[in-house]
Amino acid sequence: MTKSKRDKLSRAARRAKVADLYLKCFSQRQIALELGISQATVCRDLLAVQDEWVKSAMLDFDKRKAMELAKIDRVEREAWLAYERKIGPKQRKKMSVKAGNKDGEVVMWEEAGDPRFLRIVLDCIDRRSALLGLDAPKKVGLSILDGIPPAEYTDEELKILTTNPSAEQIEQIYAAHTPRQTAYSHRR
Repeated sequence: MTKSKRDKLSRAARRAKVADLYLKCFSQRQIALELGISQATVCRDLLAVQDEWVKSAMLDFDKRKAMELAKIDRVEREAWLAYERKIGPKQRKKMSVKAGNKDGEVVMWEEAGDPRFLRIVLDCIDRRSALLGLDAPKKVGLSILDGIPPAEYTDEELKILTTNPSAEQIEQIYAAHTPRQTAYSHRR
């Protein structure tokens, strides 16, 4: 084995030990003392290990996403096949209950696909779109107090609300923006 291969293997083994101790909450100084290396080497090894963790997480995420998409595709394919199996002419033999009569009437009808399978197809499409980020962003409204839009507050009220207000100040502002109910307000 060449020296460079040996160095790479020993570096990889050392980094594995550094990572193990790091995950056990050892400080860089403690790791250096434990392994008999400098703190600067521990720092460089941790940077390399953390970089590998990030790359691995991204690859794992992409693999996981691809696997989930494949599962969704399979469920959708099976739902379409089940839907199509339900389409077409169907027949059933109606037997007579009369004693000794084994002749029956054949009933035929045309059957449409089962709509429950179409619901599964739509669910697959929704899930795939969400996984791929194809859904339109959802609009989120801003309100500070219980559904009251910011446009309804005065500048002074907004200033109070954004600077750690007391409970009494919040109650006063809220009361100013909610209709008062009187004993007779429910009657018309």
